[in-house]
Amino acid sequence: MGVSSLIFSPFSDGDTVNAEDLRARFEEIERVLNGGLKKIDLATGPGEETKIFDTRHIIKPEFYSIANNRIIGTSSDVYYRNRFFSSFNTYVRHEVTGSYNTGDGNFSRSDLLALPAESWTPVDGMAATVLIQGDSDVQAHVTGSFYAHAGGGNDGFNTKLADRRIDTGTSYSDGGEPTVLGSGSKANTIQEAAFNRCMACGQFIAAFILYVDKLDGNGPEQQIASLRLLHNRGENSYVFRKQQFSFTSRITLSPGPNKVSYRSIYRMPEATSISFNHVFVDNRNFFVDVHYK
Repeated sequence: MGVSSLIFSPFSDGDTVNAEDLRARFEEIERVLNGGLKKIDLATGPGEETKIFDTRHIIKPEFYSIANNRIIGTSSDVYYRNRFFSSFNTYVRHEVTGSYNTGDGNFSRSDLLALPAESWTPVDGMAATVLIQGDSDVQAHVTGSFYAHAGGGNDGFNTKLADRRIDTGTSYSDGGEPTVLGSGSKANTIQEAAFNRCMACGQFIAAFILYVDKLDGNGPEQQIASLRLLHNRGENSYVFRKQQFSFTSRITLSPGPNKVSYRSIYRMPEATSISFNHVFVDNRNFFVDVHYK
């Protein structure tokens, strides 16, 4: 059968629409569209003009894994973004999307925070526009969590995993050329590659921070306590550099629309750094809880 006439009762002027009624109507539509249609629901007649559709209108459906597959009409929009084994679950940053070049491997937090808001890119799925009713400011809590890690990079020697596993850590003979210590021979290149990966592991590759724009002409404002820093992995060598981040911040929102976004910036020592490559952000959660007095 089709939609329930009890749930989809008509509205009249002056009727109050509440969240429970909207939720019930959305659930009823989902029930019908997801397998609730019966043959009796198709109003067909002897004339072509009275038919809802013909066989020529029926085509094989194609299903695509999308990033935002469902919205529930509650007192706020709730977005379900998880699709198992789907690339849409992952937000990817590349150096070509804009980076903060520090030079010489140094990292200055004050220089980072001094960058303009336009240098930071909102993380997909961690931004919202919040419309505040009334004529006074309200408080809100923004809470988020995500899983992030670096990927790729190069140690300068293109070593293979099999070579790393058999590496004994000893030096090798290369014409008897002495080391800087004046004894033995040149260091094993596999060990030098490992040293490069270890040094890359000690550097930050990305930063994240919350921005709030009240659209009052003052531009987006940083929420300093929400700053999080992600370490590089050294050509995927160090699993412990895969990090789970979380934050919560109390913010003030003004009447009208407000834009709240958690943003990232890709950091490189210099434009030609080969030890830095990609940043992956998975399992994102982002909540804006508004508190009216």
